[in-house]
Amino acid sequence: MKDDIKVKKSKIYYLMDLLCIFCLLGIFIWIIAIWNYIPNKIPVHYDLVGNIDRYGSKIQILYLPIISSILYLMTEVLERKPHTWNVGVKITKENQAQVYQTLLYMIGTLKCLMVFGFSYMTIYSILGIPLSAWFSVVFLTILF
Repeated sequence: MKDDIKVKKSKIYYLMDLLCIFCLLGIFIWIIAIWNYIPNKIPVHYDLVGNIDRYGSKIQILYLPIISSILYLMTEVLERKPHTWNVGVKITKENQAQVYQTLLYMIGTLKCLMVFGFSYMTIYSILGIPLSAWFSVVFLTILF
C-alpha cells in the first residue's frame, strides 16, 4: 500500500489519546512534586501475584514512565503508517477504511492500556505497596 493512506480518527480515539497524554504528564509532574518524599529504597519489581521481590534506588522510579513514554511514541509513529501494519485480511478499496479504522482503534486502546498499566505500577512503587494479586492476570489478559 502507499505511504499516503489517511485513516480517519474518531472522537473516541482523540479522547483516548488525550487521556494517555494527561496520564503521562501527570505521572511525571507527580514524581517531580514528591521527589523529596520518595524513600531512597523503593520496590522496583513484583512477582506474578503482585508481591515485591526486588528493591532499588528511587531514581529507578523513572524507568516505568520513561518506558511508557517510549512505547507511547512508538505507537504514535506506528499509527501514522498503516501501510506497515500486518493485517490478517486482504486490503481492498472497499474494506480499507473500515479495516484501518478498526486497527487504529485497537492500537489506540493498546497504547492507553500500556500507559495506564505502567502508571499504576509507578504509583504503587512510589507508595511502596504490593500490587493487587489480580493486576498481572487482568493487565496481561487485556493486553494480549
